Amino acid sequence: MIAEKYCMECGALKYYCNCNAHNHPAQAFYHAMGGAVVQRDTGHKNKQEDQLTFEFKVN
Repeated sequence: MIAEKYCMECGALKYYCNCNAHNHPAQAFYHAMGGAVVQRDTGHKNKQEDQLTFEFKVN
């Protein structure tokens, strides 16, 4: 995976991405790629602002 290779070259052990909390297909993809939800920012009046942060560990 390109992101993991880049992180390893830079010495990073983890990387993160955000996803809309209501985008279930994207969430399924990030989970399948090994991501874990580490932060939730939900409950906004505008649901487009609701976000999940996924953490990926570099192997």
